[in-house]
Amino acid sequence: MPKVILLVNVELKPGKRDSYLATTNRLREHFKTVEALKYTVYENESRDGDSFTETFTFPSYVEYEAFDDRDDDSANDLFAEIISMAKHSPRYTTLVEVE
Repeated sequence: MPKVILLVNVELKPGKRDSYLATTNRLREHFKTVEALKYTVYENESRDGDSFTETFTFPSYVEYEAFDDRDDDSANDLFAEIISMAKHSPRYTTLVEVE
């Protein structure tokens, strides 16, 4: 089964870096309990700064779809915090491994 990677690109409002990093650390801890998911955060090299890409890696498309259907209020609250810190809506890209 092909792996799926969801990329979420976030550009932060000024002064939100520390809050964002704290929130993504809480998400990282929260997602340690989800076996079919690997969550990582990368800082994008850019002139403007405070630009990040969050990656959600799933072992298959089945797990990817199941994750989207989960009822996870804690994660949803953390996602809402991140969205409130963004300059504009995050950009989403879904990559499906070619076999």
